[in-house]
Amino acid sequence: MLSRPSKKTPLSSMSSMLGRTIILLFLLLIITGCSHEHDNNNIINKSTSNNMNNKGIILMIIAPNNFRDEEFFIPKRLFEENYFKVVVASSTKKPTSMFGKSVVVDMNLSQALDLLTNNKNNNNNDSDVVAVVFPGGSGVPVYYDNEIIKNIVVNAYNNNKVIGAICLAPIILAKAGVLEGRQATVWDHSFITTLQSYGAVYKKEGVVVDGNVVTSNSPKHAEEFANAILSLLE
Repeated sequence: MLSRPSKKTPLSSMSSMLGRTIILLFLLLIITGCSHEHDNNNIINKSTSNNMNNKGIILMIIAPNNFRDEEFFIPKRLFEENYFKVVVASSTKKPTSMFGKSVVVDMNLSQALDLLTNNKNNNNNDSDVVAVVFPGGSGVPVYYDNEIIKNIVVNAYNNNKVIGAICLAPIILAKAGVLEGRQATVWDHSFITTLQSYGAVYKKEGVVVDGNVVTSNSPKHAEEFANAILSLLE
């Protein structure tokens, strides 16, 4: 004899539906919890990232056109990897490198001078300009007789900031009068004569450190140049 199929009572159907609902709610809570945990991690990472640049400001001043790529991008990366905030200034809003890369700067030259002037007595390390760096390139000579540039160099020098210049840029320091009696290097040929004419002691080396001044003679020494600056900032 065939047995009759059992009939589900309304109570058993309700229990089954309730069980499925509880399971769905439980899964939803797990998914929601994971999502919130992910969001919190993002917030922490962003906050940590914002607080990483807390050793001070390194002001990098690039030529309006034809600054040398390696002499800007390599030091900038190394400075940021070592938890310094890099502020980029130029006489134009969007300078172009020798290899055609454009950079949107943070400020113009007058603002860069104001930044130096306004924080020279600042005791807050997070916002203190600790170094001024001039990448080189064929466009740098436009700064040789720029009065704002000279004021920036002299201000930084008088307030014991680390000053760096590479390739053609050491002439900026020489013309500002801060290399007299100091050892320095520069790109070759007539630039060596110019450097010496302002009282610098020329050294035929890739990177030269004299006191708080770092000079370098070519893009192939960009990493060594940046590391020398970082060593002075330790």
